Amino acid sequence: MAHTLLLVDDEENILKALTRLFRRQGYEILTALGGSPALELLATRPVSLILSDQRMPAMSGAEFLTAARKIQPDAVRMMLTGYSDIRTAIEAINEGHVTRFLVKPWQDDTLLETVAQALADLDLRRDHVVLQEKVRRHNDELVALNESLEKKVLERTAEVRDALKREEEVNETLRQQNGSIVKAFAGLLDLRSPAIGAHCRRVAGLVIPLSARLGIRDRRAVQDVVIAGLLHDIGKIAFPDAMIIKDPSHLGHQERGELRKHPVLGQSQLQVIDSLGEVGRMIRHHHENWDGSGYPDGLSSSDIPLGARILRVLDAYDHVSKGRPTRGGEDSLLLATLDGQVSHNFDGTVFSALLGILEARGDAYNPAREMKVPLDRLEVGMVLARDLRTESGVLLVGKDETLKPAYIDKIRNLKEIYTLEPHAYVCRV
Repeated sequence: MAHTLLLVDDEENILKALTRLFRRQGYEILTALGGSPALELLATRPVSLILSDQRMPAMSGAEFLTAARKIQPDAVRMMLTGYSDIRTAIEAINEGHVTRFLVKPWQDDTLLETVAQALADLDLRRDHVVLQEKVRRHNDELVALNESLEKKVLERTAEVRDALKREEEVNETLRQQNGSIVKAFAGLLDLRSPAIGAHCRRVAGLVIPLSARLGIRDRRAVQDVVIAGLLHDIGKIAFPDAMIIKDPSHLGHQERGELRKHPVLGQSQLQVIDSLGEVGRMIRHHHENWDGSGYPDGLSSSDIPLGARILRVLDAYDHVSKGRPTRGGEDSLLLATLDGQVSHNFDGTVFSALLGILEARGDAYNPAREMKVPLDRLEVGMVLARDLRTESGVLLVGKDETLKPAYIDKIRNLKEIYTLEPHAYVCRV
């Protein structure tokens, strides 16, 4: 179906640029110079998506989108914001005002792709409502069917099964949307501190092999620990730069007290998302110690969630290894540092599982699984085996992404601006 977009900004030149960009995609475009005229439009014209600037006189983007939500709650709400307004954008996400924000200046391809995906998700949600109504009608018909109409009952039952199957497919899409939310939070962490973002990804990367060593078979439970690993330091984005970059051993007493708040702050960022409740609980407790000396709640032994015990060990391991693969004597020295914390800070079973992983780990580069390809020889359809980042840690394209023409153009353009490794790692077919 055709979609109508409402573009809101206090600068007419920006509205004209956005209008030209989206009109070429076949969308119907409405524009408003500020929040008040936009609200008047919304009262009379249904729209599929609202894209608003944050920093506007009289009414900010967050205030406007909050009011717009009351008028057209089903419309997708997105915000354009500068880097300095990221905290406002986070608050808007937490309060349910917006589903996505993009940083100015925008990339046309990224903006178009983001809007197209959001509208596709909107169509799926609308289809979901239609399917639910159809299933309800079918169930009512089944109750009313006469027992003598066995053939008709069988036919209707088959239709219901088909409808339920389609509904499950829609539900799977909604679960994937939660994955997009997780990626958005991880992206915020990367923007705030590439070093912390890289640390969190390394911790998350060890969760699956460690869970396998521990015999955890519940796929959903393992996935929750992976997400918790990816976001366990999300609470640190609220701290000033000076505190984030300082070595923890050099922090003053007051700074250490502030730092100890980050597990609770991290949980608070996620608690508005029902499906991430258990993830938030793990994040809250990932600094609890086995002997009860940790924080924030002083839990001990099995009272600490298993996922939090896993994160406690992996977090400590990555901090002492600094993300570098260790070998031989270096491993022995590193593990001796950690071994003294077993029974005090760590669950001994979890720590033993980590030892098993380190002993079995081979070289970082596995030619049977991946291959190194020069950046200028990347091709459409290749799948990245590792994140592709700048030397400073900025993410360009994530692991497991299938390369599209836009990605390859982006890599080649940014190669002229940033210092990159000469090769990317792609999966062997």
